[in-house]
Amino acid sequence: MLVTFRNPMGLLTMPRRINKESSFQAALPKFELERLFRFTGIGVVAISWIAYAILLISCITIFINLFKTVKERAFDMALMRTYGATNFQLIKILIYEGFIIVTVSLFLGGLLTLMLMALTSSYFATEYNMEMLWQPNYTNAAKTILIVFITVIFAVLLSIYPLLTLNISKILSNEK
Repeated sequence: MLVTFRNPMGLLTMPRRINKESSFQAALPKFELERLFRFTGIGVVAISWIAYAILLISCITIFINLFKTVKERAFDMALMRTYGATNFQLIKILIYEGFIIVTVSLFLGGLLTLMLMALTSSYFATEYNMEMLWQPNYTNAAKTILIVFITVIFAVLLSIYPLLTLNISKILSNEK
């Protein structure tokens, strides 16, 4: 039974009286929901930290990939330098490569997230007859994308160093 109170005093006395004098149990939805969110809030925070750790690991992976690319393609880049390419042009190639990787991965990650949320929502609707209410949080998504792009800029700047210290004659003489 759902009861509404005319005054705040009823909110304080009625649940206590119901719990004492009857076999019923009074529950105030507002307080019970707050208690539920307190219990599940820890899980949400833990999942958020795990997601940020995965984000950090993926950014480190992008840096390692770009750094390895510069080292592996040193011969090609040295050859491009002998044909007249400037350091700035080589740096632009590296920047474009980094941002293309990040943009494609962000697009695919967002698409997969939306698809999995739709599948989960339809599964709950058919199996448990419950409708999930989910709305994308655009502010958190924008913050995450901004963090990713700042991290990629930092990774690109770190991976440029071997490109700037490229010894063209040594690289071209050691290659077969």
